[in-house]
Amino acid sequence: GLPKLVLDVDRNDFPPLVGTQIRHRVSLWKKRSILPRSPVDTEFYWRQHTARDGYNSAMPNSSCELIIDARWALPIAPENRVLEHASLAISDGAIAAFGPRSELHARFEAQERLTLDDHVLMPGQENAHGHAAMSLLRGCAEDAPLQEWLQEHIWPLEARLVSEDFVSDGSRLAMAEMIRAGITCFSDMYYNPEVEAREAKELGMRCQVAFPNISFSNAWSTSSDEAIH
Repeated sequence: GLPKLVLDVDRNDFPPLVGTQIRHRVSLWKKRSILPRSPVDTEFYWRQHTARDGYNSAMPNSSCELIIDARWALPIAPENRVLEHASLAISDGAIAAFGPRSELHARFEAQERLTLDDHVLMPGQENAHGHAAMSLLRGCAEDAPLQEWLQEHIWPLEARLVSEDFVSDGSRLAMAEMIRAGITCFSDMYYNPEVEAREAKELGMRCQVAFPNISFSNAWSTSSDEAIH
């Protein structure tokens, strides 16, 4: 089913740098080549699943902060089901109801409405492996074999460049790019993980932050023991 969503940034609305305030938590994707099977299938899904799965728990004539009207909705479960003319009601930063547009418009008095006639509304994606601050090293010797790339290019550069400011700027850039791509949660490991955690918290993005355990001296620690302790 739909989890609590974590973003409301359209791909064209994000500023060049990442000093944005994320107001609501909804992932919006530009239209891809996804079409519903048929109106019959769509209507069947609404009848069978929305009430049962608990997406419409609000009382009639409720108020909410935001209603998002999307041309399509991709609820993930069950598989291979795309819904037409779907709406999502947001209250207190969480999903209050999900269902056909006409039904939610009748049930909710919204402070704000967002109409997206060229979008797919879906839960955010997750990036399971990353080194976010390395976005600042993009393009450096990318055609080199892995060990040569690390030992002769990346590690020497990191020894010279990595600092708290480097990790802060690189992490914010990576999070901006992930948000624009519909990624709303990520797992990451890099130097100065406390800095990355602070930036993710400030931007309101979910993440799992791990610390690097490297045997040789680096920009964050001098040994494995220091990294652990």
